[in-house]
Amino acid sequence: ELPKEIAEEYGSTHILRGASKRGATGGTMYMAINVSDGDRFWLTTRDEERIFSEQEKALESMKSDLEGKNIIAVFQTDCLFRGRTLFNKVMKDELTGMMQIALSNDGEVPPWLGMCGFGEFCLLNGKNTFHTYTTSLMSLYR
Repeated sequence: ELPKEIAEEYGSTHILRGASKRGATGGTMYMAINVSDGDRFWLTTRDEERIFSEQEKALESMKSDLEGKNIIAVFQTDCLFRGRTLFNKVMKDELTGMMQIALSNDGEVPPWLGMCGFGEFCLLNGKNTFHTYTTSLMSLYR
């Protein structure tokens, strides 16, 4: 659960975390974060409408920050859990297409380097924070 001021920035009351694997004993989950006694977890369901609406809001914010600037290149990191690994469903082309259209220069998509991994790092509350189920975009611009 996130404090209210961070939840507003993040766009959710809870930060999403993915378990990387289940242990052989059944009751064990491995996660890429430290978990303490008393930490609480909730199961989530995929909300595609929210995935797209939150991405649209994030892109509008990024475009506003980049107004009047020429984007030279974009680096994208994307979480494997957002598609086939977890749900056997791929939406990456549609999501990446939204990003490329939003960040194009007069209809030209800048050079775009993307990769998938297990988790991404980007700012939250002014600190570099580990995220899963996300896309991180970094732009190089003039």
